[in-house]
Amino acid sequence: MRKWGMRFTGLMCLLAVTLRAGDWESMLAAKYLDEKQKQWAEWKPAQAAGGTCLSCHTGLPYLIARPAVRELHNQAEPAAYEKALLDGLRHRLAQPLPAAPYKTGFVVETVLAAVALAPDAAAMDRMWATQTREGANTGAWAWYSLDLDPYETAVSPYYGATLAAWAVSKMPAAYRARPEVAPRVQALVDYLHRNEAGQPLHNRLGLLWSVDKLPGLMTKTRKAALVAELWKLQQKDNGWTLESLGPWEKHAKAPPAVAGSNAYATALAAFTLQRAGASHKDKRLMYALNWLAERQDQKTGSWAAQSMNKVYPEGSLQADFMRDAATGFAAAALAEFDLH
Repeated sequence: MRKWGMRFTGLMCLLAVTLRAGDWESMLAAKYLDEKQKQWAEWKPAQAAGGTCLSCHTGLPYLIARPAVRELHNQAEPAAYEKALLDGLRHRLAQPLPAAPYKTGFVVETVLAAVALAPDAAAMDRMWATQTREGANTGAWAWYSLDLDPYETAVSPYYGATLAAWAVSKMPAAYRARPEVAPRVQALVDYLHRNEAGQPLHNRLGLLWSVDKLPGLMTKTRKAALVAELWKLQQKDNGWTLESLGPWEKHAKAPPAVAGSNAYATALAAFTLQRAGASHKDKRLMYALNWLAERQDQKTGSWAAQSMNKVYPEGSLQADFMRDAATGFAAAALAEFDLH
């Protein structure tokens, strides 16, 4: 038994060294993400005052991953397109709040901006100003409902609310306790409690991004159950399938499903488990990260993932939206492992 244990320990050490030693190309991933952000900045539909709008599929994963890769390489200054995206958000934040009712795109970006700029009280205050105050979605935010998985469907307000909770969790406790803020936080938490049942796992995973830093969001028992649910869905090849993050609506024009584990699903699962406190010595997490490292495209630095909704023209930005998201979350998860 002792001899087997020593061999197992040695194997685990070898896996850790192999992954840390460069099984994935972090700067190549960063180059891909930078190039996609450059293309996004040049795309007319993405234009916004002071720069470009911030998207769920390309912009937000980019702003999650790029700082982690910079830290990995001891680069203090933001990349050019990282800075440009943040400067655009700050430019729009400095503009007067428009009159209600607010356009959906404006509301969505207030939530994304609060996440990207946190901790920033001004960004948070604008987010609270656009929070829904009445009706079934009290405590949440208006969100796109365009029948586009995984971010723009009828149930996506829940996903947006988990992002808002993540932004709140990054703020100091003193800010959350302000008399004008505390009721808004409570309305958000109440909405997340009230609407959790029946949500796709994809939407519920966002709860684990902030659970340890936002009191009242989730009991220890509920957190443990959600983490266990996610681990249970890990496949024999150590990844996660896209179907496991559902249930999803069927899309008649969607490309044929690719069987087996999926880069976006696996990257999101690994990223989420790290947020939930999974040990970097946990072999299940290490195997998942190795799954990702082994599947990085060595030419582009990206991770392959296709649209869940329709076939887009080859070479179009839309054709790579899910690849962008997969690459952002994969790079963020792998960089965090290397940093620890």
